[in-house]
Amino acid sequence: MKCLFSGKIWIVFFFFLLVPFCGAALQRYQVNSSHGGAVQDMVFDSGRDLLFSAGEDGTVKIWNVSKKKLVASLRVSIRPVQRIVLHPKLTQIAVVEGNNLRTNSLSVWDWRKKERLFSIEITDELLSLGYSSTGKYLVYSKADFNSLNVISPRNGAALNVLTEGFGIVTYFAISKTERNIMTYQLSGWINYWDLRTGNNLKRVKTLPNLTSLVISLDNRYIAATDGGDLLLIDVLQGTVVDRVELPGIKLLRFAPNGNELTAIVDSEGFRELKKFYFSGRLLFETGGRLEQNVDSSQLSWFCYGTRGLFVADQAGSIVYLRSIGRSELIARNELLGISGLAFGTNMMVLVTKDLIAAYSSDFFSEALRGSYLEKRIFTHPYSYPLGLQALGPDFLLWPNGEEVGELATLDTRNGRITPVYSKLSSPLVQCEITEVGIIIVEKSGRCRILDSRGFNPIFEYQSPGMNKLIVAEDNTLIGGKSSISSLGSPLLQINRITGATVPIPDPSLFIYDLVFDKRRGGILSLGVGGEGETKTELKLHTGFGFDRDRILDRFDGEDLGASLVLDDAGNLYSSLGMSSVKVWHGL
Repeated sequence: MKCLFSGKIWIVFFFFLLVPFCGAALQRYQVNSSHGGAVQDMVFDSGRDLLFSAGEDGTVKIWNVSKKKLVASLRVSIRPVQRIVLHPKLTQIAVVEGNNLRTNSLSVWDWRKKERLFSIEITDELLSLGYSSTGKYLVYSKADFNSLNVISPRNGAALNVLTEGFGIVTYFAISKTERNIMTYQLSGWINYWDLRTGNNLKRVKTLPNLTSLVISLDNRYIAATDGGDLLLIDVLQGTVVDRVELPGIKLLRFAPNGNELTAIVDSEGFRELKKFYFSGRLLFETGGRLEQNVDSSQLSWFCYGTRGLFVADQAGSIVYLRSIGRSELIARNELLGISGLAFGTNMMVLVTKDLIAAYSSDFFSEALRGSYLEKRIFTHPYSYPLGLQALGPDFLLWPNGEEVGELATLDTRNGRITPVYSKLSSPLVQCEITEVGIIIVEKSGRCRILDSRGFNPIFEYQSPGMNKLIVAEDNTLIGGKSSISSLGSPLLQINRITGATVPIPDPSLFIYDLVFDKRRGGILSLGVGGEGETKTELKLHTGFGFDRDRILDRFDGEDLGASLVLDDAGNLYSSLGMSSVKVWHGL
């Protein structure tokens, strides 16, 4: 039994150990766990008592606050989710995914149906996003002269509204009547526009280079920072009506009742929440720290609830700080992070950062209900993550990270770990047991095949940028690498006896996973291409010298966590993209 899609199995929750150990454990479960990483944004829907959170793990999660229960989890992207905005009436949510650089995407989802309605690629940094009061418009601004974009929330079609470019807008607010929009530019100009005619209604000069802008409930004042002070600005006059010395502001939010303002403040790595009473014109710090039972240094985001603040951290925990002084844990990451997972005869072994766990059961080898389960826990002896694969009755361990380590064997009967090969000069990008031996590829491009019994090198090769090496027919090896390095093509044929190398034509920028299809005599590859837009492609290479290729699947963007596997019947499985695992029964 093979471990499928190891590139994406980094976080595994062994729910079948928490329920009766039987075939029913293979049903679909929704684990009540928070994000596997930092929370990037949160929005509270008071009407439904639902909290929406966005994570760097590429998911949007929806929580029933009173029950502290996960209602739904949307797998939005392989990239971090940076921003979310709720439709004011419908069960729709606008999502920004990316790295806040030049490769962001804006998508709109029906969160109840878990369906994506549309998606738009944005080639510049997205600066501000919001729905109008009834959801008639969805508006976003980006770092471009034609900064402001008004689109239909139904299908993403551009609307003929404010089409003239007038400079980069870093913040905007739409009037409750949906007739006017206020924009702020880093030059310090506040403009009021008629959304129907595009006419400029008013132009006001205020301070330049303001960030973390947020508008008061009555749309009269903006709270912002110039990097050193917390500022309260009259948006009709452009004047500063109040100023508080407060360097390091990362986030500002007004309370729903309008008379409170809270900030995340970062001072030399120490983060805390600062709370201010807003009189309608002036700010008064109320004093006292709010972050009860919260690690201040790990604060990542907050939003207002009905009677307090939801506070999130870098580890995915979400805490509700009630105004009465009581705190409640809403969610935390319950998933077990692993670096290696492998199956042997009647056995599954996994490695975490702290331990090695071996589970024995006929469940892992029989197509029947498991009749027994035995678990053995061993100490993790290394300071780096481990990968593993079954090697006869034992398991082979290797450094599965950025550290230079050694290969070792694990005897699961007694937990004995025996080092077997230590001549590694750089981190490994591949360690795989094959019929010709153990293939190891280092980050430096150094490739070797070790005898699987004595662990002595029987083949050596060097090619900068090498990512993957597989065994093909006869004495031929196939290598996948970066096309930027020598020989130009990211695909190579290598003679295992002589080392002679022949490039296989392919336009990809780099190839990172390969499988040889013995039944059809072809190569299956996963690689990233360019030509203006980055795409990850699954290809089948056939013909003499593998000179013909056919695209089987494509994902818009980089999906470096995807992988391939062929089963004994010749079926191909691929985890490319955000949908479920795909299967090809005949190519």
